[in-house]
Amino acid sequence: MKTPLWCEPGKLAVPRGRHHVLERRRALGILSGVLDRRLAVVSGPAGYGKTTVLAQLYGALAARGAATAWLTLDNDDRLEKRFLACTVIALARVARPFGRLVEAAGQYFQGIPVATVRAAILQACARTSQHLVLLLDDYDAVPDDALGPLLEFLLERMP
Repeated sequence: MKTPLWCEPGKLAVPRGRHHVLERRRALGILSGVLDRRLAVVSGPAGYGKTTVLAQLYGALAARGAATAWLTLDNDDRLEKRFLACTVIALARVARPFGRLVEAAGQYFQGIPVATVRAAILQACARTSQHLVLLLDDYDAVPDDALGPLLEFLLERMP
């Protein structure tokens, strides 16, 4: 699967852990049941280790066999189709049913209504037999909760 040129590699890459970083056992213990939930939120002030916890959670979930994708958000992800395109590209790296959507995602789903894109994502989720987890880092980089209604829509209809 080819990643579109507009999608920076760092958006899809789990940050590498530093050797001197402590494992966040308490936080990981709390998040250990994430596979039984539709949504888990890790929040805190800047510099408190949210990304570190998510990176450690990524490793723990992948070790348990969950199809775990990573997406670091930025201001540009406030645009629905860009966010959906990045989400598809991230999920396609870990779950086969998303592979067919990557070409359209590479074009920001140009000419395709958002409702159709959402339906295609939900259908791809339904065709995935393993636990599917999308870790969104830096959610606070998206202004004014621009993604809130979209995420709520997807979570309410997730198979």
